[in-house]
Amino acid sequence: MSSSDAAKDEFYEDLHAVLVTVPQEDMLIVLGDFNARVGTDHAAWQGMLGPHSLGSCNDNSLLLLRTSAEHRFLLTNTFSRLPTREKARWMHPRSRRWHPLDYFLVQRRDRQDVLVTKVIRDADGWTDHRLVISQMRLRLQPRRRPQGERSPGKLNTLLLNLPVHCFDFSNQITEKLEDLHAPNDNATVVARWCQLRNVIYSTTLEVLERACRQHQDWFDDNDADISHFLGEKNGLHKAYMDLLSDATKAAFFGCRCFVQQRLREMQDAGMIRKVQKIQGYADRNEIKIFFKAIKAIYGPCIKGTAPLISSDGTTLLTEKSQILKHWAKHFRSVLNCSSAISDAAIDLLPQVDTNNDLDLPRFLPETICVVQQISSIKAPGSDAIPPEVYKHGGYRLIAEL
Repeated sequence: MSSSDAAKDEFYEDLHAVLVTVPQEDMLIVLGDFNARVGTDHAAWQGMLGPHSLGSCNDNSLLLLRTSAEHRFLLTNTFSRLPTREKARWMHPRSRRWHPLDYFLVQRRDRQDVLVTKVIRDADGWTDHRLVISQMRLRLQPRRRPQGERSPGKLNTLLLNLPVHCFDFSNQITEKLEDLHAPNDNATVVARWCQLRNVIYSTTLEVLERACRQHQDWFDDNDADISHFLGEKNGLHKAYMDLLSDATKAAFFGCRCFVQQRLREMQDAGMIRKVQKIQGYADRNEIKIFFKAIKAIYGPCIKGTAPLISSDGTTLLTEKSQILKHWAKHFRSVLNCSSAISDAAIDLLPQVDTNNDLDLPRFLPETICVVQQISSIKAPGSDAIPPEVYKHGGYRLIAEL
């Protein structure tokens, strides 16, 4: 109350400068001791001031209400119907009357999230100041899946385990590569690879097609029994709707309870079998099959990008490019540090002859051996071509590589 008008104006200007930096989609909460008594004229300040305020106005109330109107705030203290002892937090030393000076501000769109804002007294009870609390229902937004380019989908490489499909696929790849036009001599390695990649992927998709998604659940093994139970229950329900009597009602409700019990038993038995099977994979150290079985139950994991704070602590980085640049800058400062190197220590290192054979191009048998050593059932890279394609593509495909 003893501050000058210039100091008050400066405070609200600084508050405005901070509020405008908050993104509009974020939930904004402002709380503090504004030393303002806003009065009870809620009709003049409709939407910001509630009908359950106390006392009269002072000079600071107009500044607070103007700021609230500009940023679409509402004073949650004035919207809760409470006794006076739970609305006032400061007692005037002369009049001995209690006034609300601390306010809890939220935007109007978030009003439904505020359950109650009230004053609580401490255990001593002798102080002329009380604590203001607010109970809210905070609802976290689900993690947003990145909306990048859609993945091309998995290819049905399991067909390559059948000799007929494997032979047909090898012949198709060989024919397409024979008809492949030779690129320009001035073409870059990237251009040559893109041309080869497109031919390989299109041929693989034409021969093998895409893999079908297989959703495994507890009711897959009991479809016939479940259909029988549901058909019987639906028949009794129809009979009960056609003839409302005690007999049809008892028959329907009895059948419904029985069906629910049997479905729970099937679900428990199916989950127990699945858990025992997965535990067996873990005990036998079959890690690949273990994670495949877990993924069949829970589905693929959703990978999100966690935001970062900039080095100066003022900006929240949410774009993937900005986050990567920030991490690159961090690791450059951590890893690429200058160090003192002694030339004498380098001279003490044993010198070996240069192996010029490493510069020679690889022989085709060596390349075939390396390709056959690649692990199968691995996730493909950005080209969406799984390793099984190269392993079963034949001699012509390896020669192109």
